[in-house]
Amino acid sequence: MTGHRLLGYLLFFIWLVVTVSVGIEGWAYYQLPLIDRPLDVGHKMLKPGGFYGHGLGVAGASMIVFGVLMYMVRKRVRWMMDWGNLRVWLTVHIFLCVMGATLVTFHTAFKVGGLVAVSFWCMIGLVLSGVLGRYVYVRIPRDLGGRAVTAAHLETEYQNICDHLSERLGKEHQAVGMLADISRSQHAGPLALLVSDLTRFFHMRQVRNVLKMDMRLSAAHFGQIIQLAKKQASLQRSIHFYQTLQNVLHYWHVIHLPFTVVMFLIMIVHIAVAILFGHRWVF
Repeated sequence: MTGHRLLGYLLFFIWLVVTVSVGIEGWAYYQLPLIDRPLDVGHKMLKPGGFYGHGLGVAGASMIVFGVLMYMVRKRVRWMMDWGNLRVWLTVHIFLCVMGATLVTFHTAFKVGGLVAVSFWCMIGLVLSGVLGRYVYVRIPRDLGGRAVTAAHLETEYQNICDHLSERLGKEHQAVGMLADISRSQHAGPLALLVSDLTRFFHMRQVRNVLKMDMRLSAAHFGQIIQLAKKQASLQRSIHFYQTLQNVLHYWHVIHLPFTVVMFLIMIVHIAVAILFGHRWVF
């Protein structure tokens, strides 16, 4: 398992633990009808202006602001562009924004209205579009600095792996033919990309079963061939969907930015009004 994937699992586990813990803490209160909440013993702490509820809002908004600024600075400041793999920064950025959005949702006590509702739903839209954006982003092959490689580079790398597999297995080997069939069965389009991801697991499982029956392969040799086959299948998909991925990511940026601006503007107004009315939490 790669370090990046392990980090993703760890961050997901942290989000899950925090979400479940906060949800259990206020479960009874959040289930009450709005008219009955002021009579509940937890209302003073759990309401949006309460110590606990207000703290969730401060923590959530801070995480969103930090997550957005951190990722923007890493991408745009020249002397920071070589600070680690951009995919890792993107994963942390999404974690902070998803965690922040979760805490802000608990801060609202699941009741939003007026101008703040616009900011809230922009935030939800940003989280959903962020998950979609990451799905597309990680499928565009990149170098160690996070820069997208060219289609020509993909073609060269793909041909090298094809040649390597043919040399080690033989051009007439059934697995080589199955991998070629996977490439020919793909079709262009965003929906086709999703279908390709869902079916690739089963195709690769068939390739694995065929290779297992090859008595010439030792355990170590089998593992190396499987890794090459996986990389070949991944490159096949990347080459086939390269332009589609680039187009989707371009339009995603066009949509994502306005939502971000609207959310932050209304959030600033909301915070300013709350401070004017004396809701300053521990400050």
